[in-house]
Amino acid sequence: MRIPMITAHSGCEGTARDSLDSVECAIRLGADVVEMDIRKAPDGAIRISHNCCSQEEYVLKPRLEEVFDYIKDTSLALNCDLKESNVVYEVLQLAKSFAFDSERIIFSGCLSPEQLARDASLVQQAGVYLNIEEILKFMAVATLFEKHQENQFCNLMNTPWEFVRGCDLTEDLMESIIVMLQTLKVRGLNMPYTLLGADFAEKLRKSNIPFSVWTVNTPDLMERAIQMGAANITTQNV
Repeated sequence: MRIPMITAHSGCEGTARDSLDSVECAIRLGADVVEMDIRKAPDGAIRISHNCCSQEEYVLKPRLEEVFDYIKDTSLALNCDLKESNVVYEVLQLAKSFAFDSERIIFSGCLSPEQLARDASLVQQAGVYLNIEEILKFMAVATLFEKHQENQFCNLMNTPWEFVRGCDLTEDLMESIIVMLQTLKVRGLNMPYTLLGADFAEKLRKSNIPFSVWTVNTPDLMERAIQMGAANITTQNV
């Protein structure tokens, strides 16, 4: 049985979300990875923040370099859950300045298939776990325009989770997701555990595509994810 990596979700074990306390907790409890939400404040600083804030609110959030400095002398990897895709190159620059290679810097979040297709070097510079909603958004757009449902485009872009939660992972769709992951040569797939079914897990394993599930907080769900072969489990209960 494969032992997965454990990623400490931001705000793990009751610590404040978007905080260095959360990072310290991940270190103390022996997590493999710590997850942090990444945004760019209006003043240009890269901050740890799940939500888009005012400048006054952003200054209360840690800078990304503070997180790198905090964990640089540990074995902890950093999963940058990108809330804004335009920060990717600045994050990579910071990672390199702290000597973090592709094993210690992980990208998830809103990094899109289009962005990865435009710059294939991103998958060499970081461990990219492509979020399933980004794949489904990409695939759904063409269908919307084919069916002349352009008015649904903005809804899909603004609230993709409404679409993802109601998505039926058919056999054809699972195969299309796997082909995209293989074509883009990403490290793996990142998805909510609610979308992880036995058939999909088996297809991913047979295709040698690692998958990460979130946010898994109970022992029974963790056991299920382990049995299905998850490469990473993101949890608030480290």
